[in-house]
Amino acid sequence: TRTTTTTVTDAKTVIQLPGRSESVTLHSDGDCVDRYVQENAIRCDFCSGPIVDHMKRVQLPWASEQATLHQYCEQGYAEEHAMRCAYCEGAIRERGVKLRT
Repeated sequence: TRTTTTTVTDAKTVIQLPGRSESVTLHSDGDCVDRYVQENAIRCDFCSGPIVDHMKRVQLPWASEQATLHQYCEQGYAEEHAMRCAYCEGAIRERGVKLRT
């Protein structure tokens, strides 16, 4: 008789979300990664989606607080929160927007 030994190993994923200091190890198979991201990722102040890459912190010149954004939401956030022209109500773009990645 011949004996066969099989070793079973789970696939694992190590991730560190932007703005978080810790990295975690999760099952690669199943929904552990998606659930962890949904529960623990910092949310974008513009679209409310979880930030999983390229996080930006933006402070408009007249604002006292920074906004945390996806990189691709930066333009929309700046347009939505810009000072408006009294005549046409178009966004007035100003220098002085502070960005930190």
